Amino acid sequence: MDRATELELIREIVGLAEQKSAFLDADISHSPIRRYASAERFDRERATTFTRVPTVAAQSSENQRSTLLHYEKCYGTAGAAGA
Repeated sequence: MDRATELELIREIVGLAEQKSAFLDADISHSPIRRYASAERFDRERATTFTRVPTVAAQSSENQRSTLLHYEKCYGTAGAAGA
C-alpha cells in the first residue's frame, strides 16, 4: 500500500472514531455464508496464505514490547516494576 492511501485510510478511520461510527458509508453489503463455510475455499486459502512466505502467529501478550507499549498507552506508565 502506498503512503498516500495509507494516510487517507487513517484519516477516514479517525473520522469514524470521532463520529462514534463503525460504518464507512451508508451502503450495506452482504456476503453469502457459503464464502465462509466452504471447505474447498478454506483449503485453497490456507494453501495460498500460509505456504508462500513464512508466517509468524502469536498473541500480542506473547510480545513483551507490544504489551508494554499497550500498558503505557492505557495507564501512562511502564508499570510498578518499571519494565
